[in-house]
Amino acid sequence: MNYILTSILAPILHNNVTSTLEDTPSLLEIIESNEIEDLFTPAARYAVAQLTSRFPNKYTFKIHNSFEEWWTLYNLIIGYKFLNSGNNATFIEKNYGLQRYNTANTTGKLTLLQIMVILYEKNISQYLVNKLDRLYASILKRKFETKINPTTGEYEVDDDYTYTLLESLFIKYWPIFQKLWKILNFGVNLLFLKKLTKSTTLLDNLFSVGFRRFIEKEEPHTKSSNDNNLIPINNRLTHYSFSSNKILKYIKSVLSNVKSNIGSRLFIIIIYAIQVIQHYNSQDLLGTIKKKLNDIDRYVPTPLAIYNNSRHYNDDSSHICRLCNSTITNPAMLETGYVFCYPCIVGYLNDTDGDEKEERKREKKCPVTGRILLHNIENSVRKLLI
Repeated sequence: MNYILTSILAPILHNNVTSTLEDTPSLLEIIESNEIEDLFTPAARYAVAQLTSRFPNKYTFKIHNSFEEWWTLYNLIIGYKFLNSGNNATFIEKNYGLQRYNTANTTGKLTLLQIMVILYEKNISQYLVNKLDRLYASILKRKFETKINPTTGEYEVDDDYTYTLLESLFIKYWPIFQKLWKILNFGVNLLFLKKLTKSTTLLDNLFSVGFRRFIEKEEPHTKSSNDNNLIPINNRLTHYSFSSNKILKYIKSVLSNVKSNIGSRLFIIIIYAIQVIQHYNSQDLLGTIKKKLNDIDRYVPTPLAIYNNSRHYNDDSSHICRLCNSTITNPAMLETGYVFCYPCIVGYLNDTDGDEKEERKREKKCPVTGRILLHNIENSVRKLLI
């Protein structure tokens, strides 16, 4: 639903992107940060799968088979660390200049319940949806599952299988619940565009969690009461030391910002690179390119005759019919390029004697190359005027 919303409202969102002076970010920025976060799971899954294939043992198999569990737990720990650090933002949201805040109070600090709701929506809900989707598919598959009949030994569909009450309710209402949830989130997105709410999902709106532009956490500056009583020994020395300290602090802040920006951007580039490698390996592009190059340079030999019997004459003579071994009279050419006597080739293609009757009805072949004719007799045989 978010992808549809992005494609439909992209021009509107682009024109209404707020400036850095405004507090509320645009919906396009929030959706883009969510899409970047969605890349982490498939990239990590691909890395674990490659590790398991290269170093197969019981430990790597356990890591691979329990990927969803430990990956969800890892994201919960990291997400809680970032959200509870005072920045009120995840790693990606912070790098995109986004921040969550409590819309119910003036301080904007998230409560523990709100942090739990954010972590549930970002990690636990996706884990549960994947599990329930697989359960839904497995329940549907049971009714059409094939079983071996002990008497005949053949595979048969068990038509007598009936769902339990819970299975019937789950199959009926699970797709409806998913569609309804997407529609409600879409409605909240529309309210966000109208600036009637600061939330982008239904859960965020219910628990008063909104988005705003990132604000650095201000550290309290404590000033000693004895500082006013201190008298500088040398005003010039104090002035120079104050200026040098100010320059050093400015340089350190610039270097720290550059370091954090480079690190975050590099991390996102690595995620994109893993996605490209995964797509490259799944599509086998190198093999496809090699096959196309080989097809271009490949020498295609002439078809060999598969009907080697006494009726065929040597291929060097162009005026001998290969069916009657006599000089061609009333010539007719087949679509493969070979010339025969017209009565011979028509009689050969219409011949229904012997065991070849059913085979000839199914397909007509050239008597020399054995190639299946693409058309019927009238269109495959052409009389020549010589």
